[in-house]
Amino acid sequence: MAELIISEWFVSPVVAKVTDIIKFYVKNQIEYQKDKKSKLHELEKHLRKIQAAIFEVGKRRIRNPCLEAWLWDVKDAVYSVEDIIDDFHYKLEKARSKGERKVSRVPLLAQRVGADFFNTVAFASESTPKLSMAIQKSAKLVEEISILVSVAQFSAVTTNKQHEVSIPDWRRTTSPTKSTCLARGRQHDIDRLLNMLGDASGDDKYSVVAIVGHGGVGKTHLARLVYNIVKQEKKFDIMVWVCACNSFDVRRLSIEMVESAAIGRPSDLHAISNLEEIQNILGEGLTGKRFLIVLDDVWEESNTKWENLCIPLSSGEKGSKIVVTTTNQNVAKMMRPKEIIHLDGVEGEEYWELVRVHALGDRNHITIPHKLESIGKRIANKLGGSPLAAVTVGRALESKLEEEHWRRILRKRICEVKQAEGDIVAVLRLSYEDLPANLKQCFLSCSLFPRNYCFEKDELVRFWMALGFVRGDDGNTMREEDTGEELIEELSCRSFFVNAKRRHNKFELHPILHEFAECVCDGEYFRLEGIKSSKPIRIPNKAHHVYVAADDLIAVAETLCDKKEMRSLVVAGELSSNHKDIKSKYNESLEKVLKSLKSLRLLVLSVLGNGLPEVIGKLKHLRYLELPGNAIPEWPRSFCKLYHLQWLILRMHSTRVSLPEDMNKLSNLRCVDADSEAIAAL
Repeated sequence: MAELIISEWFVSPVVAKVTDIIKFYVKNQIEYQKDKKSKLHELEKHLRKIQAAIFEVGKRRIRNPCLEAWLWDVKDAVYSVEDIIDDFHYKLEKARSKGERKVSRVPLLAQRVGADFFNTVAFASESTPKLSMAIQKSAKLVEEISILVSVAQFSAVTTNKQHEVSIPDWRRTTSPTKSTCLARGRQHDIDRLLNMLGDASGDDKYSVVAIVGHGGVGKTHLARLVYNIVKQEKKFDIMVWVCACNSFDVRRLSIEMVESAAIGRPSDLHAISNLEEIQNILGEGLTGKRFLIVLDDVWEESNTKWENLCIPLSSGEKGSKIVVTTTNQNVAKMMRPKEIIHLDGVEGEEYWELVRVHALGDRNHITIPHKLESIGKRIANKLGGSPLAAVTVGRALESKLEEEHWRRILRKRICEVKQAEGDIVAVLRLSYEDLPANLKQCFLSCSLFPRNYCFEKDELVRFWMALGFVRGDDGNTMREEDTGEELIEELSCRSFFVNAKRRHNKFELHPILHEFAECVCDGEYFRLEGIKSSKPIRIPNKAHHVYVAADDLIAVAETLCDKKEMRSLVVAGELSSNHKDIKSKYNESLEKVLKSLKSLRLLVLSVLGNGLPEVIGKLKHLRYLELPGNAIPEWPRSFCKLYHLQWLILRMHSTRVSLPEDMNKLSNLRCVDADSEAIAAL
């Protein structure tokens, strides 16, 4: 696949969170255990150095396999530290639930308490070896930093050049290309945009039309098709095409507008440093003329820069137009457009025809054999209507019109198909790399669930909170739930999420973005569905979050038991057989898995063979638990030892569902989603 830059998103949010927790305990909580305090202080210093190194390397945007391996080591080490700190917090919560002294119920137990209490529950002797081991591991990582930073500085010499403002040739050109056939399925959008450009109503000298959609959906191609139609019809006196890409540089864009419009100018235009002088030249050239400016691929959300760019454009004649293409709805709204075109994928037979045309290339006159066409349509169905994906995959199919070759393409993910400049993965990569670090991890986490999975807003926010992806603001003026909703809104505005079937508060990833996320996460979020092979099941070493079909849990139980550091387990679907032996084996497998996966933060079980096992109480790090409510005849006594539990979700509610006694011990519980009678019983 096209290379992805391994940068600070990969681990920095986890490091930052754990470092802040340690800092808190060093400052407020370990007054009576000096030896533990010094160890934690040492660990905090190591993590600060690691965090600084990650930031430095991330800033240089490095691609390096050694760095990637090192970052995985950092992540594993930090997860271990997080568990140790979490274990300490668990002991405090446990003691509070038993009424030992008076312990604060605020997050992280900000109240200082007495020496006797800390001697009882604070970093106990069994935690000391773990803490020492974590310090040794972090110290080793710190030793490796200097070497890696040196590598980063060396690599940056070439890598940074690649990431200066570099606009691909295919974005600069307005000439018709082989991809003109991308007009298939777009006639309605073409007509709509033409009508907008022909509308000269209103008092403003110019108006803005924005085209918004995810990467690869065909925004640039739509603008290019209409641009060329209007050019032939000579409806505008001046026509300009400029590409903003990842840098909204007002001076550069103003110069390119002058050049694209063929306005008379000094020969040394690029030597002029004064922006006002450049814009005067542009304004004079536009005076009294009706213009069309296409501003392609705008990323930056800056009112000031946009307003500065528009200063000379008021010189034009009434009826002038600016067409903007962007993945970000907030960028479009910033420009106060008269119209916004939200571009969706091409659907049905028209999309298959798009794939077919690119698959046949110059052999478009031939008829595809029925078997080949059947495979081709299955491939097309995977691509979610993305025109650019049709180009990429079609080119791969074109190399061999053979059944086995097409089947190989069918089995591949989009990122595993050979790519050229400007192909789908390169375009998606730009959108992805533009995300802040916290949004990157939120986006990738969605790949744990199946393609076309419909997320509810509250469900998604709870997932992210349980995994520590949502952190409140420093002033504590906003609830974490509200912060989580803002993250969803941001991903939606950037065209990563679409409203599922246009339903309120329900979201899904576009299929092509889902595949892209699977490629980027590199096995950290791993899904097993419909296992058919009799061979041993392999789960990547990097897997920290696993989704498995209920029918497959028995087959993968042994493998799952080796993944001690796992953070999430989702067991989905129903058992295909209600046979007593199957249910018994399922429950045995589930119990075995839960005994091993003691670091789980999130657990979703759609099936309980014979009720909830007693071992559930051992999951002391658990934040989110989702269960089939009508499958719990009796709650295990250990359930109320889940002192970190924040969300208890009971699906398939039944009036017979009763909640366990001693629920009041779960002082961190934020939400119980169950039937009204069960809630009333609380």
